[in-house]
Amino acid sequence: MGMYILIGLTLFFLALLLMTEYIGRNFWRFAPKEHLKQGEKIHVYINGKYDRHATITSVSDDSVSIYGAVSLPVDYRGSFYAIGKDSVGAKLVYVKYRRRYRFVKFCELFRKGFCVEDDEEQLMPDSHSSENDETKDETEVENEM
Repeated sequence: MGMYILIGLTLFFLALLLMTEYIGRNFWRFAPKEHLKQGEKIHVYINGKYDRHATITSVSDDSVSIYGAVSLPVDYRGSFYAIGKDSVGAKLVYVKYRRRYRFVKFCELFRKGFCVEDDEEQLMPDSHSSENDETKDETEVENEM
């Protein structure tokens, strides 16, 4: 009897392991979608403590600049938050709305447990927005002809 329980539990956990990516991908349907962009205000938390409310001045592939001079690292982009670790080892969390910070810890555990990938629309680098502007300008020129 004990052997059947052990085999059943082993099969259950094996199936769960194989479904982790599927579960992680579908979980984000229920998470809020609040994409951070250049010119918007963000709340910055350092090591779990509220630090400041700042405006994003520019975005690159691996960092966010605030106040035009301070560059903050970005390691992961979630659906409503971003996380980075600076050179000293401090964990930085960026959210659009301060009340959403309480969900970040749960989402981080879920992300690490179920191998969730970055949200490609969160904190898009400035080069992507300029490319989109160029294609809009080209289509406007074609429409005028």
